[in-house]
Amino acid sequence: MADSCPSSGHITDWDVCTTLSNGILLLSETQNEDYVGVSYTKKAGSSVTGKLGYVRSGSTHLSPSLTFSAPNEREYDWNASASCASTTGELVVGSDVYTTPSAPGC
Repeated sequence: MADSCPSSGHITDWDVCTTLSNGILLLSETQNEDYVGVSYTKKAGSSVTGKLGYVRSGSTHLSPSLTFSAPNEREYDWNASASCASTTGELVVGSDVYTTPSAPGC
């Protein structure tokens, strides 16, 4: 569970995060980028339904609908094609899209 996120949003070259008003959005991937995990740790507020996802090379990949409630973490993982492209994590709630900084790739 993500307890905090540095102001830069960069934890490592493959782990990036964003602090939102009610929680932390985190993108984690392996060094060769064949695994992508996106999580949202909801720390406060009422439950919401949304999707986790990532964007790489112009393609968006989204999870099924998930319910996020405080104080819990929800995560969704993908086996992705190895790539050296930058990757951005997303949380989509209705028409609102929240993003992480981009993980730079190889």
